[in-house]
Amino acid sequence: MKRVVKFQAHDGSLHDSQREAARYTEVAYTNEVCKIAAQIVKLDFKYQAVKEYIDANLKNFTKLAELKDAIQLEDEVEDA
Repeated sequence: MKRVVKFQAHDGSLHDSQREAARYTEVAYTNEVCKIAAQIVKLDFKYQAVKEYIDANLKNFTKLAELKDAIQLEDEVEDA
């Protein structure tokens, strides 16, 4: 019998190393940040428009926070 260790990323995908899983999640985080930044830039930095955008898209910011947290390895649990 062989012990196999995999690391699960934020979306359930499995990776051979912690570094690969973290990098995969970092790319997803960066893609989301870029998408939000591009949408904000389209608002021409008008204060009220940016406020309204943030208020209307809070779920996107929550997703960013979740992705950022998912980059870190959760505490490992020892086998019984």
